[in-house]
Amino acid sequence: KGGLGNGVLYCIDKLWWDDWVAYTGWQFGRSDEDCTPTTLKRPRELSTERLLDRSPEAAFVSGTKGSYELMKSGIQLGIDYVLIPPGVWNVLYEMYGGGPP
Repeated sequence: KGGLGNGVLYCIDKLWWDDWVAYTGWQFGRSDEDCTPTTLKRPRELSTERLLDRSPEAAFVSGTKGSYELMKSGIQLGIDYVLIPPGVWNVLYEMYGGGPP
């Protein structure tokens, strides 16, 4: 989860997002009629695994509102991951499975 002053946002691996955009043809700011898929390959299940720091020194934080794992240092918004609102995450999770948010 992350935020830029826009409330809670969820991280999605940019590679997964690019596969989804190619599969659906969706582009920000365009109508549904303008969507032209560039591949028939359905994206795999959602995963943030590539973004997480799995080193022995990495912290795992548990709290009253759930737990979270730290992201790797040096990853960049728009290059390694994109941020989406919870409602979009819920729809994508329902369609593709996987996780965590």
